Amino acid sequence: MKKLTCITLAATIFIMSVFSVSAFAQEQTRTEKWIQNVDDYEIEAKITNSINGEKSDAKMYVKNGDFAIICDFPLSSYITTKIKVIIKDGYFYMFSPYFPFVSLKVELTDDMLIIPETEELIYIQSYEEQIDSITYYVEEFTNEYNAITKSYFLGDNLVKTESELTDEYGNYESSVIEIVSHKVKNSVFFVPLFSIEPSPGDISLISG
Repeated sequence: MKKLTCITLAATIFIMSVFSVSAFAQEQTRTEKWIQNVDDYEIEAKITNSINGEKSDAKMYVKNGDFAIICDFPLSSYITTKIKVIIKDGYFYMFSPYFPFVSLKVELTDDMLIIPETEELIYIQSYEEQIDSITYYVEEFTNEYNAITKSYFLGDNLVKTESELTDEYGNYESSVIEIVSHKVKNSVFFVPLFSIEPSPGDISLISG
């Protein structure tokens, strides 16, 4: 349960902390400017992760400070299911989108929001790239593990980010976040009428 909580929380707030950009850049990048204003955005995003060719997808929503994500969660080596996580009004809700009638409800604390820090990204370069007759402004970054992360802009609007890494064991990992809409329905953040709210002891089992 701890791993589940960490994964979903990390994914949900990932859009808020995509980059921790190093001051190596001579001037503020468009990525930094975008992050500074992220609280004002309304976003629907698609996330595609791949590890050695095995893909997983998620959908993420941000609006008025509320967050929601629908993602695959492995029950075993061969079986996965979907879960939905909503963070709003100081609470964390988790439930099955196939049975959206009962949720696990946990009041958020500072301890719950402690996740591994985003790796510091060091600015490399910026350039224009044409894809399907559209010209994007691209900012490229790296980190201590030699991962490459690119952010694609149309004007000052972030369109997508792409990250890839081959580790010392030859494992290839990639992640793509695509912003597919700037309109999000309020219904995305509706939570089940009935919730199970664990006792403090149960919460320590989830987050500890």
